[in-house]
Amino acid sequence: MKKQLLLLAALLCFASLAWANFGYQIVEGPVVVAAPATSYLVEENAEGTGTPSGWADTGTHDWDYTTTALRGSQSLSITENYGTTTSPTFSATANVNAFIRFRTDSIPASSSATFLQIRDGSTVLCYLRLIAGTGVIRGYHGTAYGASSAISVDTTYYIWAEYASGSGADGTLDVYIDTDNTKPASPSISVTTGTTSGDPDNIKLLKDNGEAHNFIFDQIIVDDATIGDVDA
Repeated sequence: MKKQLLLLAALLCFASLAWANFGYQIVEGPVVVAAPATSYLVEENAEGTGTPSGWADTGTHDWDYTTTALRGSQSLSITENYGTTTSPTFSATANVNAFIRFRTDSIPASSSATFLQIRDGSTVLCYLRLIAGTGVIRGYHGTAYGASSAISVDTTYYIWAEYASGSGADGTLDVYIDTDNTKPASPSISVTTGTTSGDPDNIKLLKDNGEAHNFIFDQIIVDDATIGDVDA
């Protein structure tokens, strides 16, 4: 019996050594699975050099703006009157959600300025406009619109815009505005009688008035799924 036990112990020791030589190792503890990376229709952080691939500028913009970068080391600055930049085209979809960081150094005095459009080709389906003299943001879905409270100059805003196509007067636009990366529970602007019915396939960032402002943009995201809290 004693010889049998010694033989069994020797066999177990040999088996353990052989198993180790094959490179296998038993490790106790929880298994950690890496979360998949998020993929958006459009995502641009302005951290490259010059105009990013796929974007189309009208006028002169600074994609390498560093004076007041809203995230990372660079942002997009549009100071030129009626300057625009259009995103790469994405697959058209009835529901589009956009997120931007936005900052302005002044409120328009007499000429309101659009700064974000959601578009089907060159057709504007909805847009956000900074209203002269008041500093409120209006969100338009065709001819229907709602308005936020006034924003402040030299303050970075986190803006979520959620567009859904309509069929006459039932399109929707919800716009969430805050000063941090946590999405508010309720929208600052809510439109439920929108009059456009196209399926967006691009967005445009712009400053469409003739006054002197510095519109700064960063962390530009577009997706067909709801965008929640964003990275700080």
